Amino acid sequence: MRSEERKEKLLELVTILDSPTLIYCQAPPSANRVAEYLIQEAGLKPVPEMEEIAAWVSKHYHPEWNVAKAISLGIGIHHGGVPRALQQYIVKLFNDGIIKRIICTSTMIEGVNTSAENVIIYDRRLNTSKFDYFTYKNISGRAGRMNKYFIGKVFMLEAPPLEQGLTVEYPIGHQDENSPIGLIMQLENEYLTDISRGRLQDAYANPILSPATLIENRHVPIERQVEVAETIIRDLPDGSKLLDWKGIPETNQLNYLCELVYSLEGGNLMDYGISSSLQLMWHINELRTQKNLPAYLRDAVENRREEHTPSEAINLRLKFIRNMVCFRLPRDIMAVSNIQADVLAKIGIEPGDFSFFAEQLENMFLDPLLTALDEYGIPTQISAQIKNLILPSEHLNDLLAKLRALAPRVESLQLTGFEKSLMSWAVSEM
Repeated sequence: MRSEERKEKLLELVTILDSPTLIYCQAPPSANRVAEYLIQEAGLKPVPEMEEIAAWVSKHYHPEWNVAKAISLGIGIHHGGVPRALQQYIVKLFNDGIIKRIICTSTMIEGVNTSAENVIIYDRRLNTSKFDYFTYKNISGRAGRMNKYFIGKVFMLEAPPLEQGLTVEYPIGHQDENSPIGLIMQLENEYLTDISRGRLQDAYANPILSPATLIENRHVPIERQVEVAETIIRDLPDGSKLLDWKGIPETNQLNYLCELVYSLEGGNLMDYGISSSLQLMWHINELRTQKNLPAYLRDAVENRREEHTPSEAINLRLKFIRNMVCFRLPRDIMAVSNIQADVLAKIGIEPGDFSFFAEQLENMFLDPLLTALDEYGIPTQISAQIKNLILPSEHLNDLLAKLRALAPRVESLQLTGFEKSLMSWAVSEM
């Protein structure tokens, strides 16, 4: 079915299906396009019960974000680009029957306990590939569950994959010249093939970085690590003043760090509209000094590319936070920290230590225990408001115990009605 035909059929189904419905899309961009299409074309009316949560999402993210607009119309959006706590609450609303439709990707299919009377498989394409028969059966299995919906309906808007036997192959012990070098580095010598030993010998033969550093940074291509090391050596002795810091870097030190991190990432940051180390530093500084997510997302909307909708610009920023700020960039900063420690120690200069800054970035410059609560269903926007009641805590279990102790007096907290409801539910699920 062609794209326009699928959209028309989807619109027809959404109009006639009143019972709980999953709309499966292959990837977040597709899910976001479907959401924007239904928001504009389905003629859905605002759902009064959703008014407060839609207002909260608009305030703490952006009113143009399709998650806020969709939830006001009784449509949930569930994919990897939606913060975890919001994902969980959207599933709760669906399971409770408060919203009838969820647009989702595989994040909804894998490990989430839910079912629907109807499943609409909108597309099964990811770039040029299609999902396999196993995934198709897994998605279809969400339609109809005993004791809830005796008969489920699956609407496939593309031809289903061919039925095939399901086998799982484990390439244990298989090593060749294409095996990732970082993976080979983790194997004991007795498990290496002659090809792998030769490749490791070549890798460790570089005169600049020690095998210990290369193993520690095994997620980064060796040639990029060497390039960063060569840059550090070239900039000595003045460059050592830009590297000998611990804790939080000064402006010139952060600028130099971003140059080195940008070298490690290659062109990957271009995917997020970041084309220089200075732009990368701006993003980090915005998150560090402002700590104002709505303002950061407003900037994304105001300065978006011409071809992007406001919601696409917001989703790109949230993807940057999830993939880069909270994962890859801290890892890259630690890789640079390891490289500079290796280079400087060899020439007798005391190196810096970037671990604190990397951890701060990974946690969006909030207490790590507060960001951990997002996995338990409490957004950081709420946990930050009650932090004086739950921090300091020695560890996560201590923090969760303090939250449970707060449960009987949630109503007395300085939170909105929605925030109290969400917090009570999240604590009851812990």
